[in-house]
Amino acid sequence: MSVEREENESRVEAPTLTTRVRTAAASVGVYDLVLAVIPLVLTGGALVGTTGHVSFTAGTAGGSLAGAVLVWYAVFGIPPGYS
Repeated sequence: MSVEREENESRVEAPTLTTRVRTAAASVGVYDLVLAVIPLVLTGGALVGTTGHVSFTAGTAGGSLAGAVLVWYAVFGIPPGYS
């Protein structure tokens, strides 16, 4: 009977999906967010230029400017290795 008890206590349950998602979300850093947002602002600028009241060139330029600001922030605002 004690052998069964030890086997049951030594079993480790696999993490659930929500636990894995929470763990992955907690490990996302600032640089990961910047890399995720850059294509979004570029695409947003193109969409505004296509469907909005501005020209495609102006929309793309605005998205590119926002992307450049994000890259500047990642490189100079919070430089790699900065603690």
